[in-house]
Amino acid sequence: MIESGRKEGDEAMQYRIGLLLTLMLTVMAARAAEPNALIERLNQSRSLEPAFQALNTSALASAAGVDRRITSLLEELKPRLRGGQLRGVALAPEAAGMTLRLEFVGDNLNYLALQYNDEGQLAGWYDYALGVSLSELVESLVAQGDAARGFLERLNEQPLQALGELPDSRQGRILSRLVLAACSKEDCYTSALARMQPLEEAYSSLWRYEQAVQQGDEEDAARAMTHLREELGRDPGLAWLDHARALARGRCSEAREDLEKAVKRWPDYQKLYPLAAQCAARQQDWSATTRWFRALEERFGQQIDFEALADHPVYGDYVESESFHDWQGDS
Repeated sequence: MIESGRKEGDEAMQYRIGLLLTLMLTVMAARAAEPNALIERLNQSRSLEPAFQALNTSALASAAGVDRRITSLLEELKPRLRGGQLRGVALAPEAAGMTLRLEFVGDNLNYLALQYNDEGQLAGWYDYALGVSLSELVESLVAQGDAARGFLERLNEQPLQALGELPDSRQGRILSRLVLAACSKEDCYTSALARMQPLEEAYSSLWRYEQAVQQGDEEDAARAMTHLREELGRDPGLAWLDHARALARGRCSEAREDLEKAVKRWPDYQKLYPLAAQCAARQQDWSATTRWFRALEERFGQQIDFEALADHPVYGDYVESESFHDWQGDS
């Protein structure tokens, strides 16, 4: 009789390998499901509170390299990072890792790259609006010691003064991002944005893009957008940002074709449609303008305010057009 040559030790080894692979696949499946569950909770609550609830404070403390007793510090930090009322949350499908696209009421946009440890615990996230991670903020606040509490208190009433008191160091630059979050008023945000300094070239952030746009530096804005796309992939939110900048700079003719391609690529991303309508109106393509407004009505159920259109500087001639009157008659 020919023996197979298989020994009991081999079978035990195969069993252990099989069990390990099963456990690994189970953990991977749990990690894949977790962002979807978090997205659902975020969309239900319309706030970032579920993200903070999902945080494992011990994992965050470990990632920040600080003492694990950070619960009280995190409670003080939370109100300064909530970002307003959420309108919708989705997974950025082409981003590296697990990254959420956050749409806020008022057309504000952000991305959070979720950071899980080896045990599958949520240990924080990288905030693209601020250009820092939650663990970096916690680490820098802990390093400031007693001065951190005074800094957080001044953020409420005098954010720009709090910014001026920060040291010109890596920790100071990290904490300066909280001033951006605290400056809800436009003049405060504009002043704070102009004074932001990068940590290093490798840090991608929405604020660097906004700062370049504010300063009219087209080359720097394009470079910042390239860095964002390298990390976040092709995403409708970034397309909306870039095309809004093109229209604001009066470059509708060169942006229109790419804008219409973006709408075809992401037909369910509503914020692209008003840009397409505006671009068509700027070129006095009234039939195309009507087509985009009709799409907003029929696809998204958006009610168009005809009187507001008449008062809008871009659509003044459009409301006198035959295409507009035909559409209004149908409505």
